[in-house]
Amino acid sequence: MEIPVLKIADLSKSYGALKAVDNLSIEVQKGQVFGILGPNGSGKTTTLAILLDVVHADKGKFEWFGQEVDAQQRQKIGAILEEPIFYPYLSGLDNLQLTAQIKNTGYEKIPEVLNLVELYERRNDKFRTYSYGMRQRLAIAGALLGDPEVLILDEPTNGLDPQGIAEIRRLINKIASRGITIILASHLLDEVQKVCTHVAILQKGKKLASGSVEDVLQETKRVELAAQDMKHLKNGLEEMKEITNVREENHLLVASISGELSSETLNKMLFEKGITLSHLAVRKKSLESYFLDVLNQNENKNRN
Repeated sequence: MEIPVLKIADLSKSYGALKAVDNLSIEVQKGQVFGILGPNGSGKTTTLAILLDVVHADKGKFEWFGQEVDAQQRQKIGAILEEPIFYPYLSGLDNLQLTAQIKNTGYEKIPEVLNLVELYERRNDKFRTYSYGMRQRLAIAGALLGDPEVLILDEPTNGLDPQGIAEIRRLINKIASRGITIILASHLLDEVQKVCTHVAILQKGKKLASGSVEDVLQETKRVELAAQDMKHLKNGLEEMKEITNVREENHLLVASISGELSSETLNKMLFEKGITLSHLAVRKKSLESYFLDVLNQNENKNRN
């Protein structure tokens, strides 16, 4: 079996009474675009900081490429954890040359990474003239110097307009096509669905679910329902083991179906309970709906 690029086992980190990371275990395989997904305060950034030795865990361990981290392993990892810091009065090219010096690597890769992030034509322009999206792309170019095998990105589209988001998404896909493993933290579900192959969902430091994005979206489907007696309908749905997370939304009930239950069979089962539906529609599955279901189920479990 192939050794994972990253293996996290029972990782925990607290800040006083706040448990930022809570017994987290994750594996990332070579070539994956792995999204760590969660709302603000879910432990995404803390997890990445631990992986980069910026923060020390209270317990648990992690391995890069099957080994505990050392200087040699760190050279295989490119990362952007915070807003990119470059000298505003220097050109993009000059800033990358400084980055190469800090990384103790040559300048020969600079034209290639500038072309990759589509900034070669602007290489001689001052950094202060760059848009926020261009600055983010230059930071990614800097992270790619030294030919890393893994690229870590924390909220790479934060603060970007729709065009900037699309540019970063296209760039992530290009980098992944080169075989580089990408680990990114985000709270933007739509973007994760568009670029990631695998995902782990965190809430308050705990992993609630993980797997390939494709498998995650096949696990459940959502349906909209309505009947003359909505209370009777809701009670009938909640009695069915195949139905989870029934909630009201715009005068309809929205429910998640697990397993192989089809909408036709659901309609028949409700009819047998004396419920005649006036509306039944299958919603297109999305990572957002799955994410909200997982968070809601966890909150309900904690309340019970």
